[in-house]
Amino acid sequence: MIDNSTMENRAFDFATVGFRPYVDTKEFVTIGVIVQDVVTGEFDFSLLDADERGRIAAMFPKLVESVYPEARKQIQSDFEYIRSSESGASVFSSLLTPREGLFCFPVRGRRLASSMSAALAALGEKFVGEMGGIVTS
Repeated sequence: MIDNSTMENRAFDFATVGFRPYVDTKEFVTIGVIVQDVVTGEFDFSLLDADERGRIAAMFPKLVESVYPEARKQIQSDFEYIRSSESGASVFSSLLTPREGLFCFPVRGRRLASSMSAALAALGEKFVGEMGGIVTS
């Protein structure tokens, strides 16, 4: 028997967003998720609340009050710009190009969901919620 509920699902490419201030150690803390609708190219994101700094403090205590707040503000601004632009589809793949910097995109995949908000909620819970958290490579 065919499950009709899966026929209504859409495919979303996703990547986790990791705060990685020390490129040489490759340690990072997962702080968010980005998603892109495979068909429409629509882009969206979800980030750890700006006031939630416990996991940053646990991993990078010297940076929690200095580097992290400004870096998070900048990446949020960048993501908001991408979301509002029509070039989200081309930007998504370029974001995932490996480079040195404060942020990395270590986990990538594709998720089926009924909507972008449903995909973001499920991925956020999995990677950033209580089950997610501090990650080292």
